[in-house]
Amino acid sequence: MWPSARASRQGLIEFTLGAVFFTAGVLILERVYLHYLDVSSVLRFLAALGWVLLAFFGLAVFRIARRREYPWLLALAAVAIPFFDPTKAPYAGSFRVIVAIRDVVLIAAAVLFIAQSTRRADELERRIHLEALAWSYTTVIVALLIQAMAADVLPPLRGAWVASGLLAGWVVSWLVISIRYQS
Repeated sequence: MWPSARASRQGLIEFTLGAVFFTAGVLILERVYLHYLDVSSVLRFLAALGWVLLAFFGLAVFRIARRREYPWLLALAAVAIPFFDPTKAPYAGSFRVIVAIRDVVLIAAAVLFIAQSTRRADELERRIHLEALAWSYTTVIVALLIQAMAADVLPPLRGAWVASGLLAGWVVSWLVISIRYQS
C-alpha cells in the first residue's frame, strides 16, 4: 500500500515521466545509431537528447527506489522489457556470455530488492501483493491459452511480451486492490 497520498501521486507522476523518458530515449537512440556513420550535427543533438532522456529516467528510478515504492519499479520494468531484444545485438559468443551474466546479476538484484521490500511490509500489504499476483498470473495464463488456441491467426508470441504483461498485470491488480482496501 502507499505510505501516503502524496507519495502515491508522486510515485505515479515519476512513473509516468520515467516511462515517457525511457521510451523516448530508447527510440531516439535506436534511430540515431542506425545512422552512426553520419556525423551531422542533427544526429549528434538527437544522440545527446536520447542520453539526457535516459539520465532523467535513471533519476526517476532512483527517486522511486529511494522511497521504496517498488510497485512503480515493477511498472517501469513492464514498460522497459519489450525494448530488450538480444537477437538484435551484434555480439560475438564470448561477449554474449558477459552480457548474459550482467543480465542475471541485474535480475537477481531486482528480485532481492522486491523480496526485501516485501519482507518489511505489514500483513495487509503482503496480502494485497499476493492477491495481485494471483490475478496477474491467472490473467496471463488465460491470455496464453487463448493465444495457443488462436496461434494460427495471431502473431508469434515473444517471451518479453509475456513478462511485461505479467508485471503490468501485477501493478494494475495492486492498484485496484489497494484502492479497494483503502475505501
